Order: sequence, then structure tokens, then C-alpha cells
Amino acid sequence: MYGYLGKIARIDLTSGKVWTEALKEDFARQYIGGKGFGAKILYEELTPKADPYEPSNLLIFATGPVNSLILSGASKLCAVFKSPLTGGWGESQCGGHFAPQLKYAGYDMLIITGKSEKPVYVTIEDEEIRVWDATHLWGEDTFQTEETIKKDHGKGFQVISIGKAGENLVRYACITHDRGRQFGRAGAGAVMGSKKLKAIAVKGGGKIDELDSQWLARIFSAGLVKPSYIPEKKIMELRNLTRLRVSLLEAQTAFENRAHKILQICNIRLASKLYNYSEKMGKCS
Repeated sequence: MYGYLGKIARIDLTSGKVWTEALKEDFARQYIGGKGFGAKILYEELTPKADPYEPSNLLIFATGPVNSLILSGASKLCAVFKSPLTGGWGESQCGGHFAPQLKYAGYDMLIITGKSEKPVYVTIEDEEIRVWDATHLWGEDTFQTEETIKKDHGKGFQVISIGKAGENLVRYACITHDRGRQFGRAGAGAVMGSKKLKAIAVKGGGKIDELDSQWLARIFSAGLVKPSYIPEKKIMELRNLTRLRVSLLEAQTAFENRAHKILQICNIRLASKLYNYSEKMGKCS
């Protein structure tokens, strides 16, 4: 099949069981991917009156047929679940590098059910799927969580994680990826929190299938896809400077948050000094 790896990964956090199953060709042709995959599986496997915070709720991460291709706009990953915010259909999308890496690891879809007794996170590296203790990460923000997981397992991993809102089951909590991208709708982060799932990290060593590359080449040669816009050098330099400024401000904010947390633990009231410093730095920038 063009665009599909033909495999689904499943994890039951209650039992800790991990297994894979085949993606059937007729299923792929009928439901295509993303929300189509998620809607069909959620409808078939979740009982209608199940509470969104029950272990039986599914958290489905579904790719589409072009996620593994080097194609502008082809990076979106779809999350499907029963929403704790509405009590009904829950769907959210996120860009970034997680979806392509899930494809490179060999999977079209990741389906998570159950609830862990303690905080955990999941790593997926090609055929190896493991569930790890995340007690040391519980209570950390998403930036720190992503940083710690990449430090422990390697910078090549792409991470999605929840912060304190998800841990405390805030009904509109997000799942964060790549220090600023979010599954921002319908409370996906709260579903992760209800399962005691802090994060998922994935890294794949696979390459784009040769047939998929030929298919993409035919699409381009037929003029069905417009070429990407490449801005002028001055605009690119301005973009790079803006990104550098944002990254420096994020690092400063993370430092201030950690310092404020330490001061609170030590019962030292110097927070106002930190915020005065922050305001002055903001004006200077």
C-alpha cells in the first residue's frame, strides 16, 4: 500500500502489555488515516457511556498516508479520544516531528488504553516499545520533561508530554510537543493524566519507501503540488534572529520558574526581586 507501513502499536497501561497488529488494506482504503482511523476505532471499541477518565477510554494517535513523506504540511498527527471537556467526541491535531518519526519507527497508529498505578512514560524505537517509571518527571513542566527524556534516551527522540494541568485532570489540558506545539483541543492532556502517562517519545530508523517516493515524484511532475515558498535572504535572517530571541526568552523563563520553585520550597520570599529583574530584562529586549 502506498503511504502505509501496515502496522499498529497498542499499549495497555493497566497490565503493561505491549503488542502490534496488522493494519488491514481494506480498513486503510476506507478510512484513509488520521481522524478516519480514530473515529472508526473509538466507535467500535469504547462503550457509549464510559467516563472520559475511566481506564477504558482510548487515546489514539493516528497518522495519515503522507506523514512519512518530505512534503510541506504533511507533519500533522491526529489524537482521538472521548473528551473530558464535552463528554463526547474528542479530536486534536499537532504538527512537528512526532508523526514522521512514528512512521519511521514503522507504525501507522498508536493506541493506548488502561491506567498505570504510578506515573510512566513510553519510548518507541523501531521494534522496541518500553514503559518506564516517570515518578521523577511527575510535577515537572513539559519543557523540563522533554529535556530530561532527550538527555536520558538521546536527542533524536521526539517527545509529547503533559504538565501540571494534565496531571491534575484539568478538562481542557493540552499535550505539548517540541517546546510549544500543542494538541490543544478537547482536553487530550487530561486523558493522558488520567492514565498516569506523562510522556511518549519516539525515534525511528526507517526510511521512506521507494514506491512512496516514486508516487510523490509523479504527483510533483503532474503539477498537483505547488513548490514550497523560499523567502529572501533578509527575511530568512530576520526569522532566525526572531527564533533565537524566542529561544533565549524561553530559557530565561524556564530558569526563573525553577528558581521560583526552589525559593518556595525553601520558604524564601525573593520572588518579587526575580519578577522585577524579569520586567527589566523584558524592557531591554
